[in-house]
Amino acid sequence: MSSAVYAKSLLVGGFIIGLGYGLMKITTPNTEEWYAKLPPDLKEQINSPETRKKNELIMEILKRTAKSDKTIYDPNQILDEMKKEEEMKKEKKI
Repeated sequence: MSSAVYAKSLLVGGFIIGLGYGLMKITTPNTEEWYAKLPPDLKEQINSPETRKKNELIMEILKRTAKSDKTIYDPNQILDEMKKEEEMKKEKKI
């Protein structure tokens, strides 16, 4: 194969990749646009204290799992440990 074929292949490949990236940037909304288009009931659900608590619990599980040698695929182990710790704290307060 000649270098002209390689150059043409690289040019066409680069064009296809660039076109795909451009289309992705044009069609994908940013976070603010996406949030603005949500219905009010979903906005309330996202901003609810319950959702925040769930997200904080998930982050706590991820942080503890990262520190331990247990797999992240079984978060029940970490949840059980957290429940035991909470029970011990409650017993000490009583």
